[in-house]
Amino acid sequence: MAKTAVLLPRQKIQQMAAGLIAQYPNLSPFCIEYTYTDAACQRAIRLQNDGCELILARGLQAALV
Repeated sequence: MAKTAVLLPRQKIQQMAAGLIAQYPNLSPFCIEYTYTDAACQRAIRLQNDGCELILARGLQAALV
């Protein structure tokens, strides 16, 4: 399975996503993180350098990444 990261613009959404993903024990994401939109691209580059293969984002963060 691909090393997957989830970047989210709000901490509340990050907490909700972590709770939902925890219900599926076969999923083991690389990370589920809250990050400011202006830092999303830099974080995506660091994740890629760390071996992350798939980065999921939403809204403006997705457009930037």
